[in-house]
Amino acid sequence: MTAEVLLRLTDVTKRFGGLVAVDDLTFEVQRGQIKAIIGPNGAGKTTAFNLITGVYALDEGEIEVAGKRASRLPSHEVASFGVARTFQNVQLFGNMSILENVMVGAHTRAKSGLLSASLRLPAMRSEEVALAERARECLRLVGLDKLAPEMPALSLAFGQQRLLEVARALAAEPLLVLLDEPAAGLSTAETARLGELVENIRELGVTVLLVDHDMDLVMQISDEVLVLDHGVKIAEGTPREVQRDPRVIAAYLGEEP
Repeated sequence: MTAEVLLRLTDVTKRFGGLVAVDDLTFEVQRGQIKAIIGPNGAGKTTAFNLITGVYALDEGEIEVAGKRASRLPSHEVASFGVARTFQNVQLFGNMSILENVMVGAHTRAKSGLLSASLRLPAMRSEEVALAERARECLRLVGLDKLAPEMPALSLAFGQQRLLEVARALAAEPLLVLLDEPAAGLSTAETARLGELVENIRELGVTVLLVDHDMDLVMQISDEVLVLDHGVKIAEGTPREVQRDPRVIAAYLGEEP
């Protein structure tokens, strides 16, 4: 039985002036996978995420999400295809509570229109209750449910802020979640719990594409690993295959393959 391709990039290129940040990149993510993108600093990993999510417009190539053309669409339209993400630098709403931050993610699935919201019609109030419960479920999933939901989001420790951002992404009920450096700044124990969380996310039916520099985490939880160097794909395969690839070793150690 052929696996379903949830995300496909074909010959994707992005230039910033004379710099080619992503160069003719082609890869797929199958539904139900945990796939990682790794590479040295400046390899083009976050740029690839920004292209997938519509933050940047690609210069060449095509991107498909769940069989739909997502090339050159704005971020909100890409999100409507079932794509959610976190960011390398945590981006929370500092003037909102823990619960409200997660509800922002849940609101992408809201059905009530502007009129219902402005008039506080019964349908809107009922949906708000449902969205709050969805947000609480996501907080439970990431292990933040013991905290007072009305606490300011920025009062959390850094590792908890990263988990809150994951909860907000999951509240959108995505098909695919992109995690950008989720282990950055975490302790060893926090990283271990993050690995368990990513595997739990997959068990919920959400496909995961992540970028991270923590090789222990990547190699432990990933089904496949894609390696970039200066915007070019130099290797792709299972963690074991990638670890043994001479081009990968050269990229990380600065040696000729």
